[in-house]
Amino acid sequence: FELVPVACEFPPGIRVNTADVYDQGRAVVIGTDRGLYLGVSGKPRSFQLLSHLRHDRVYQIEIHERLNVMAMIADKDRNLYVYPMDQLMTAGRQGGSGRIKPLHTHVSFFRFGLFQDLDILCSVKSTTLSNQTIIHVYKPVMNNQKNRTLGRFLSLGGGGESSAESWKCIKECYIAAESTSLHFLKTRLCVGCSRGFEIVDLATMNTQSLLDPADSSLGFINKRDTSRPIALFRVHDGQFLLCYDEFAFYVNRNGQRARSNWMIHWVGTPVSFKFDYPYVLAFDSQFIEVYHVETASVVQVIITGNCTSLSPNKTAVNLCVSSPSPTQPQEVLRIQHLLAQDPL
Repeated sequence: FELVPVACEFPPGIRVNTADVYDQGRAVVIGTDRGLYLGVSGKPRSFQLLSHLRHDRVYQIEIHERLNVMAMIADKDRNLYVYPMDQLMTAGRQGGSGRIKPLHTHVSFFRFGLFQDLDILCSVKSTTLSNQTIIHVYKPVMNNQKNRTLGRFLSLGGGGESSAESWKCIKECYIAAESTSLHFLKTRLCVGCSRGFEIVDLATMNTQSLLDPADSSLGFINKRDTSRPIALFRVHDGQFLLCYDEFAFYVNRNGQRARSNWMIHWVGTPVSFKFDYPYVLAFDSQFIEVYHVETASVVQVIITGNCTSLSPNKTAVNLCVSSPSPTQPQEVLRIQHLLAQDPL
């Protein structure tokens, strides 16, 4: 893999927190402590601040191209907004303020996903003091508007203050643990939390551990209180790769250990992961470890210095930000396979 610049450099006073792409990777949206920037990948001078949105700080963004919307967590109260892409791109030229009503406040993170072929948006509110997590599950409401994406519907008739009303909360779940990640299975959610990976049945909202407590080969993880579950990836043959901040291993769909002789022990302490079969990339603050998921062998270590993944939730989007030191400019980079020809 190689690191390829995709945007302008950001000065130390404008911290880069998140990023996503659309239009088949040609356009990049970057979230910072000063708001949103939009530009064309690989053309640094094209990036401009979307000043009409007037958000002081953007923590997380994710674009759903099929629905034509962008969700984001922003502002001091970590509000969750869902913007139609049409409004995002045109409000500044039309002279509108662009500000919409938030779906929820004090949101830790969110994810788009599918549940029984239904597009859903999961909002996660996790607190350390009370050691609990509340997950709100929303579905889009398009009022029987045919032949329109949700974003198109919002921008034509449901924009402004009513945008939040275009999403309906259909489920609410409580977990007695602080959560840090969320993953979608076919009919269930998998939540990475202080108790490990927990499965949430969206039909009953009951929870249970992903790992089979009767499997003695998993004793090494059951005895550890410090290992932090971060990511889960579906590989093949009903097997899942579980990535913790100390190691990674496989389980089957029943939560039992698979490939008993296979395990990765990270050199650093990763805070996020990307899966690009047959490789898994582990992001430490100073370097990126690249391992082969079939052999568990390390194939590359990319020295970065103050590096953070900007799109850890999206497998197909490999963007990160790197800076030699906190007092030097930040550079937004694409992690590209050496044989790749396309932008992503």
